[in-house]
Amino acid sequence: MHEDGFSNGFESHFDFFLIQDSASRKQGALQSPLETVEKIAQKRGLAPEEIQNLLNIALSAKLAVSWLCARKCSSDFQMLILKWIIVTFDFIDQKENMNALYSFFFRFLQYEKLGEICRRLEIRRKERGEILAYQADLAKKSKDLLGSVPIVTKTERLQTVEKFRQLHQFLEEEEEKRLLNHVEEVEKEIAGRRDEQLARLCRKLSSLERIIQVMEERVSSQRVNCCR
Repeated sequence: MHEDGFSNGFESHFDFFLIQDSASRKQGALQSPLETVEKIAQKRGLAPEEIQNLLNIALSAKLAVSWLCARKCSSDFQMLILKWIIVTFDFIDQKENMNALYSFFFRFLQYEKLGEICRRLEIRRKERGEILAYQADLAKKSKDLLGSVPIVTKTERLQTVEKFRQLHQFLEEEEEKRLLNHVEEVEKEIAGRRDEQLARLCRKLSSLERIIQVMEERVSSQRVNCCR
C-alpha cells in the first residue's frame, strides 16, 4: 500500500478510539482498529499525541476494561500499552484516575508476561530511586556551597564598589604621572641633543674664524712686502 494511503488508513482507524458516540463503537467494529493500531505501533511507533490519546483511553474506566482487558487485542499490544503507562507515568496529569486501572493491571496476573511487567516496574523503581538520590545529593552540595560562601551585606557591597572606584582613580593618576614624566624625559633628551648640536656648530665656527684670520694675516703680509 502506498505510504500516504497507509497513513490515512491508520488515522481513520486511530480516530475510531476518539469517537465519543457509543453507538459508533460496536463490538464487531472494534477488532479491526485495534489490529491496525497494533501493527503500526509495532512497525513505526506512535507520535507523542497518539500515545497520549491511548493513555487517555487507558485511563478511562469503562474503556480500559472492555477494550484492552477483554481479549480484543493481542497480549503484545496490551503489554505495549502497559509499558507506555509505566514509562510515561511521571508525565500523566490525572494521576487520581489511575485507580480506574486496577482491574486493568490485575487482568494480566494470568499471563506469562507478568514477569516482564514486574521487571519494568522494578527498573522504574530503581530509576526513580537514583533520581531521588541524585536530587538529594545535588541539594546537599548546593547547601554546602551556599554555606561556604560568605554573606555580603549591602553596606559591604557599597564599600567594595567604593574601593574599586578609588583604585581606578589611583591608577588613572599614576598613569597621568607616568605620562608626564615620560614627556619631561623626552623634552630633556631633545634639549640635550640641541645643546650638543649648538656646541658642535660653535666649534666649527670658531675653527673657521681662525682660518679666516690666518688667511687675512698672510694677505696683509704679502701686501706689505709688495709695497717695499
